[in-house]
Amino acid sequence: MGLKRYMYDETSHCKIFAKRPSSSSFLIRYEEDRKWLLWILWTDEAHFSLTENVNSKNCVHWGDENPHDVSPAPLHKAKVTVWYGIASTFILGPHFFEEATSTNIKTCSITSAWYTTVLQNYIIPELHQCNVR
Repeated sequence: MGLKRYMYDETSHCKIFAKRPSSSSFLIRYEEDRKWLLWILWTDEAHFSLTENVNSKNCVHWGDENPHDVSPAPLHKAKVTVWYGIASTFILGPHFFEEATSTNIKTCSITSAWYTTVLQNYIIPELHQCNVR
């Protein structure tokens, strides 16, 4: 049949039991106040490539040209980092993480200092606009 073996890591009992305290406290809090879940702000960030990436191992071109004649390409592809926050009654964002350089605007690394600045200058004021106190 041409089936191949699939390898996976077994989840140890230690990992399963390590997750119990946080999920138990979550359920206890939910039983005490069912509206508590409505006030959680779920956040995520994602990186999106602005160029089409080609896997050179899967994409082979044959030609008469010299294969050693190559075109220079940038080391890092252009990308954008986007942050969103989702709650039960509103959505925050999108917020784009980027910084201006001398030549253009580029995506920046998200550090704790950068994240704190974004929270103070953008997210918290936006929460106040949504009447979240």
